[in-house]
This record gives sequence, C-alpha cells and structure tokens, in this order.
Amino acid sequence: MIQHHSYKQKETCSGCMACAQECPTSCIDHIIDDEGFMYPKVDLSMCIDCDHCVKICPFTHPDEHKITPLTCYAAWSVDDSTRIKSATAGVFTTLAQDFIESGGVVYGAAYDKQMHLSHIRIDQLEDLVKIQSSKYLQSDFSKIYKQVTKDINAGLEIMISGTGCQIAGIRAALKCDQLTLVDITCLGVPSPGVFEKFVQSVEEKSNKRIKNINFRDKSTGWKTYSQTITFDDDTTQSVTSDKSPYMRGFLDKLYMRPSCHKCPFCDSKRVGDITIGDFWGIEKVLPELDDVRGVSLVYANTAKGQETLDACKRIQKQACALEDTLQQSLVRPATANKKRKAFFRDYKNKDFKQLTKKYMSERSRIVQFAINMLKY
Repeated sequence: MIQHHSYKQKETCSGCMACAQECPTSCIDHIIDDEGFMYPKVDLSMCIDCDHCVKICPFTHPDEHKITPLTCYAAWSVDDSTRIKSATAGVFTTLAQDFIESGGVVYGAAYDKQMHLSHIRIDQLEDLVKIQSSKYLQSDFSKIYKQVTKDINAGLEIMISGTGCQIAGIRAALKCDQLTLVDITCLGVPSPGVFEKFVQSVEEKSNKRIKNINFRDKSTGWKTYSQTITFDDDTTQSVTSDKSPYMRGFLDKLYMRPSCHKCPFCDSKRVGDITIGDFWGIEKVLPELDDVRGVSLVYANTAKGQETLDACKRIQKQACALEDTLQQSLVRPATANKKRKAFFRDYKNKDFKQLTKKYMSERSRIVQFAINMLKY
C-alpha cells in the first residue's frame, strides 16, 4: 500500500495518480498537503492490500519506462506565428495541429477561470491556444485517465503531453497503441499552493482578476523571455523573468515538489514517444540555427515518435548528436534550495509579498542570467 506521510516518502511520489486509476477497489482519492501539492490518500476500510498501487507506480520501477532516443534534432515550426507564440519553437503545437486535423484528440495543461492548472482534452484547432506555452507549476493530471480510457474505447488516436513523471504514469496505467506520448524536459514543478498565493498577491495589488499568465513571452527574446499577465479587462502587465519573484523562486528551486529532487526521469533516456524541450546551448552546437524566435530540442524515442515527426511537414529539423543536447534536466535532478524547509515553514502563515521579501530578493540581470544558464 502506498504511504506518503513523511517527507522521505513524498520524495517517491510525483502525483501522477496512476495508482488511483489502477486501484481495483477505487479506494485511492487525493489530498493537498501543507506545501500545496497533491498526494494519493488511501481509504483503509476499502484497501485489500493487493499492492497493485505500488506495482503500477512509475517511481517503483522507472527503468521499465525509459527509452534511449533513436534520433535527436534541433527543430522549429515553419509557421512564424506559431513559433513566436510558443514557449520555444512551436513544435508541440504543430504536431498537435496535425493530430487533430487527422481526427485525433490532444491532452495538455491549461488554466481554468480560477487560474488552476489541469490537463484538458482538445479536439478543435481553435482550442490549442489553451495548452500552448509553458506553465510553471504542477498540473492536476488526475482527471484525464477516465476520459482517455473513453477515447481509447472509442477508437480515437490520442496525443498526450506532460512532464516525464506524468507520461510515465500514463504509460504504466494505460498500455495502448493508440497513445502518442510527448514528454517535456523538466527542471521540476513548483507548488500550486505557492502559485495561488502569487496570483492572489497580483490580483490584490492590481484590483483586477487574472485571465492568463504567459511565463515565456518572447517579445524580449527567447533567451531573455518575460512574464506577461493578462487581466480580465485585457490589460497586460509584463516584466522580464528576472523581475518576477515567482520565477526567481522557481529558478532557485525554492518550492519544487520533493520528488523532483529525486526524479528518475531527469535522464537522457526518456519515457515518451517524443521528447520536446528548449535547445539551450544551440549557439555552441549549431550556431547557424541560433534564433531569437526559439529552437526546440526534440528526441524521437520510438518508431512511432519518429514516424510522427517525419510525417509533420510543418516542422523543420536538423539531426544532431545526443551528447550535444545534454542539459541539467537530461542529466540529473535539480538540487533543492537549502532554504526550502524554512520557506515552507513560513509559507503556512505568510503572504506572497512577505515570502518575496524574505526569500526571493531581486538580483541584477547579469547574476540572474548566469544562474539561469547553469546546466550542471
């Protein structure tokens, strides 16, 4: 039976909720802990001690899901509009467009009206904007298993994007040839509870409701991206990432999920059919492709992934060596900030402004850029 009461136990749970999907007695629900993260909760009166939840957990046997990439690419969408609007180079959006045009459905992370992040189902091209761009907090992945199962039973082709741990959960729980899985390179996921405090702080200061937050607005460039907040009256507030206390805390690994610091999926062996991320270091490997509009790092990990990439004519790509693509999230997990424990102790009774003052003080752009670009 799964147990996640202590910090040490929490280091082995990513919150993918595959255990709840696979529980034969449906005795697993979820709770939000005092750091703002979701964890499974077992109803002991219904548990039959079958240990199926432990066996299905991707953290229990991660190597069963990891695949050595077949081919590595620098890639980008040929459509400039898609490329500019995307966090990196529009590769996932372009693949998703092809998928929907072929009659398939796509799942990705989107904000709701309350600025909560969860995975949603998309089957119309005009809705793809909802799952476009990076959202720097953990998405609620628990709600999609039943809907994906319905789509499988309906004979649909399904594309799902997510972090490595989420995609490993889907692969473990729903073994099916109809799934095309896309994992996103990931430094770690911040606490939804901290994000909620951040949103509340901005709304109180502006006296407006937030409609959207784009953490990777490339109007200032791909490598010097900005955070742009859109309010319900369509006014915007934009700052470069070094001016955002939320981004400073994230990049300092101050409030990531405990499992992120022990993540077995921070590896060049991947869990999706396709892997997509930023091609940091492109200026050293393929300087002729270095572009302020963004360049994606893409791995084709399976024959299905390779076929999907090759069939998409709206993506340009250039092959490169695996060793030229490695960065922190593809080598080892991020080390937790030494102040993490103190931060979450204060998180319980301080607002975001107070937390910012104590833990996320502003740095010069030169220092912040150096921190952001550290790979190892």
